[in-house]
Amino acid sequence: MADSGPGFSEDTRRRLFEPFFSTKPEGMGLGLSLCETLLTRLDGRIEASHHAPRGAVFTIHLPLAPA
Repeated sequence: MADSGPGFSEDTRRRLFEPFFSTKPEGMGLGLSLCETLLTRLDGRIEASHHAPRGAVFTIHLPLAPA
């Protein structure tokens, strides 16, 4: 999913999934940390990247379910 917001710096991208890290004054900083924890437990992962010229892209990878 991509958005057209202000995006984030490389330093911020490195910290996005840390518990209690937030770029918002009222943020708790748990949302992306919880997403990463859940996806890791499902053998998946989440990635964040800059979406030029503005915004961010979050990509979720999950393994295929057994047939």
